[in-house]
Amino acid sequence: MNTIRVTTDDGLTLHTEITLPERLPAPAVLIRTPYGASAHQQEATGWAKRGYAAVVQDVRGRYRSAGSWVPYTNEGGDGAATIAAIAASEWCDGRVVCLGSSYSAHCALVAAAANPGPVAAIVVAVPALSLRRVARDRNGAPRFYGHSWWWFQHGQGRTSSPCPIHDASPDEPGVLGVLPTIELPRAAGAPAAGWSLPWVRDGLPDSSPVPLDAPPPAGTPPAPLLVLAGLHDVFRDDALDLADDWPVRADVVVGAWQHDLGLVHREADAALRRHPAHRIKPGSVIASWLERTLRDPDATTPGSRYFALEGTGAWARPAPARHLLSCPLSAARTRFVADPCHPHPSALGPVDVHDISRREDLARFVSDPVRIATDLVGRMVVRLSGLAAHTLDGEAVRGPLDWCVRVALRPAPADRDHTGAGLLQLGHALVRTPDSRARVELPLVARRLHPGARIEVHVSAHQFPLYARDPQDGTEPLTATRLRPARRQVLRANVELSLAELAPDPTEPKEALR
Repeated sequence: MNTIRVTTDDGLTLHTEITLPERLPAPAVLIRTPYGASAHQQEATGWAKRGYAAVVQDVRGRYRSAGSWVPYTNEGGDGAATIAAIAASEWCDGRVVCLGSSYSAHCALVAAAANPGPVAAIVVAVPALSLRRVARDRNGAPRFYGHSWWWFQHGQGRTSSPCPIHDASPDEPGVLGVLPTIELPRAAGAPAAGWSLPWVRDGLPDSSPVPLDAPPPAGTPPAPLLVLAGLHDVFRDDALDLADDWPVRADVVVGAWQHDLGLVHREADAALRRHPAHRIKPGSVIASWLERTLRDPDATTPGSRYFALEGTGAWARPAPARHLLSCPLSAARTRFVADPCHPHPSALGPVDVHDISRREDLARFVSDPVRIATDLVGRMVVRLSGLAAHTLDGEAVRGPLDWCVRVALRPAPADRDHTGAGLLQLGHALVRTPDSRARVELPLVARRLHPGARIEVHVSAHQFPLYARDPQDGTEPLTATRLRPARRQVLRANVELSLAELAPDPTEPKEALR
């Protein structure tokens, strides 16, 4: 491994580590990271063994790179300068692959857009595309816990810090219980600069829905794109948006992963039991795709999409034509009391929510048993009506309120051994509205429902700590200084499920994309 310094357009130097293969010149794989270039040494060695020059760089202001760290600000220009330096090096054959996961995916995309000429391919995994898309969900609601966790740990300073909210829970919220919520950085002893920026509109904190910004643009000419997404990653829909908007070939692999792509410990702390056919290594998929793409760089051919179809051992390729199944639900409970001082808990990932479903602070709706095997591939939409809230004294609550929706699967008895759960969470979302009706779009799901399975929809006033607590008086949750209980009502719920015509494919994506 060699170390060089790349100079930015404004004269700063960026710490860059290079691991070269035996045969030169070679195509280069560029990874730009805020998490420390040295942490990628094993990955860089792996790319070098495959014949690539591996280039890993600390982004501006992080670890050994000069400048100040301002997330999502300087990656386009700095990345463009780095691509130019690599392409001009004698050890590079002129082809650069921009690669990254999470924040590094943003780095890869904006660098390629800023200097597309040498870029032969782009690979992104579980992409955190922009600050607003990280800090708000698809319905525009602030992701209170997720954004705060990342910002306090990585968003300020030259190196990452321990997270002061890591062990928070509804029963023991710790500093997350501070009021007003916007004062969380002060209570946590964490830097506040920039933390609330994606939640501010017209200079004031605002939790009301806002349009998400578009995915980063492709360069001209654009390079072929590979997107890896996780069915249980919070950014899975952003990944698909990116592929949908890409102007040339974009291949997509959606695995049974969370944000760590199955590389750490998720099976130990989630109810999901992945089928052996779904336990593929993302690195092998990327390597196969790059081998094919650099051999045949035609970007005009149609892209392929592969989904791990949970509830089976299959990888499926959804056909473009889809239709919606409107699933009627019977009401098990339509009225409940919500107390933000004891909020309904959130759950993250494919976890068993059976115990949570027995709480009394939610409305609950249940479908009839599924009669035939049904494959769901797409986003779910829940429509609510008859929404209302009153104080404990009977006074109607005016103004916008949070309505949190969780969709869960009660597996058929024959499927219970596979899921490992009595009630498996499929997805959750929040919508804030003053109306008596609401449309809530939930994230992507790819699952086979076996005969006898049931769909459940739970509606609550809170999902804490993923979302800030609604004070239930129509005021802004981020700036509220008091919380009060309220009686809530949801008279009807309906769920629309995306059904896709599937072409089951026994071939693993790494072989199909070779």
